[in-house]
Parts: sequence; structure tokens; C-alpha cells
Amino acid sequence: MKKLKLPAAVALFVQSITFFVLFIVLWSKKKSLAGAFLAVSAMGGVACGCLVAQMRKEIAATTVEFDDEFDMDEAELKADLSGDEEEEAPAL
Repeated sequence: MKKLKLPAAVALFVQSITFFVLFIVLWSKKKSLAGAFLAVSAMGGVACGCLVAQMRKEIAATTVEFDDEFDMDEAELKADLSGDEEEEAPAL
């Protein structure tokens, strides 16, 4: 279901924009269907906004924050940076 949210949000957004354009065309011709297209466009826009908000919450919940603290000792870190530590050759 998580993989379906983005395509559904894009489809609802395109549908909402299309229905809004149809509303403008029909409103200029004084047709009675203009209000219905505006209502469906608004509902599609709200549904798209809800899906996008849910996706943003899911992304924010899975984001990992890193601390500035290291688990290494300062002496080990200096030895690693300077290359002073003797490395043992693997026995064959």
C-alpha cells in the first residue's frame, strides 16, 4: 500500500487540475455542471494533500538522526589518522 500512495497522489492531482480547468470552461459558458466539477476538483485536491501529508510523516518517521559523538577512544582515533598503528599481516 505504501508504494501506491505516490502514484495515487499524482493521479488525484492531475484529475483535480483537469476538473478545475473544466470548471473554468463550463463556468464561462454559464453551464450548470460547473459547480459539480468544482466540487470534485476540490475533493481530489484535499485527498491528494492528505496522501502527501501521510507520505511526509512516514518519511520523517524513518529518517535517522546521527549524534556527533563517536564510540572510538581519542587515542584510537589519533592512531588511525596518523597511521602509527601496526597492522598484522594475515597468516597464509
